[in-house]
Amino acid sequence: MLDLGISPAGTRSADIDGVVLHPGLARLLAYWQAIGVEKRWPSRDDLDPADIPSLLGNVHLVDVQHDPLRFRYRLTGTNITWRLGLDGRGRGPEEIPDPMIRHRAIETFSRVALTGRPRASQFDRAIGGVMVRCDCLTLPLSSDQHRVDMLLIGQFHEP
Repeated sequence: MLDLGISPAGTRSADIDGVVLHPGLARLLAYWQAIGVEKRWPSRDDLDPADIPSLLGNVHLVDVQHDPLRFRYRLTGTNITWRLGLDGRGRGPEEIPDPMIRHRAIETFSRVALTGRPRASQFDRAIGGVMVRCDCLTLPLSSDQHRVDMLLIGQFHEP
């Protein structure tokens, strides 16, 4: 198992773009940085689920297609599926029912796919009539090191 140097409990001390990260997202960022240390971006093949078992329920893998730019959820973690009440696998973000969340996802995915820079966000949203805090981290992956062809997304919801 890869040693990330972050305690399992984590802290809210790591940040990206001024957003203080949820402890799970801080661990995901540290993992992404560790597996991509000698590359511009890590690839899907660099990911080993055994390295991040406690995070798997809170991640998405999203395929990126270029010309035109499109996205498809390849994997949606079980915690996300349970919390949202739907499984996005095989679907695109344009199918997200909530227009604000749909716009936010497409904008974030596009920005990360085109710039290759990670992006973090925090926002409140209603899920099942209850307001919850949503912490997200979108990380680029690339199989050819020339352009982003997949996104690794961590997502945590807290009341």
